[in-house]
Amino acid sequence: MRGGGGNFGVVVSFTYRLHPVNMVLAGPISYSLERAADALRLYHQVASTAPDSLATAALVARGSDGQPYLSVVVCWSGPVDEGQHVLRTQLRLQRVINGCQLSAIWAPERLFDPFHESDKSYRY
Repeated sequence: MRGGGGNFGVVVSFTYRLHPVNMVLAGPISYSLERAADALRLYHQVASTAPDSLATAALVARGSDGQPYLSVVVCWSGPVDEGQHVLRTQLRLQRVINGCQLSAIWAPERLFDPFHESDKSYRY
């Protein structure tokens, strides 16, 4: 990074390695708001100790029934059996929805499409 200070910087070069990934273990795991504190504690435990193969996000959103839920969205790109083991902690708490499933690598990207139906800049 090169920059002029004050939270400003410009990346002038970077190198990265790509790894082939076809299938991922991904989707939302949703909890009632009454279970949110417990779910977030588990989320912190899982996310802070998981290998780089796990990407996560936590959010509060309304379900199709209009009720608010805490959703932990996961995407595991490593070996499936290892991912199931890593996610077992998050799944042990009573949940409303377990949408975590084996899917094509591009499928998790489509999870948020309904939230951006009017945003034409979101389309890729």
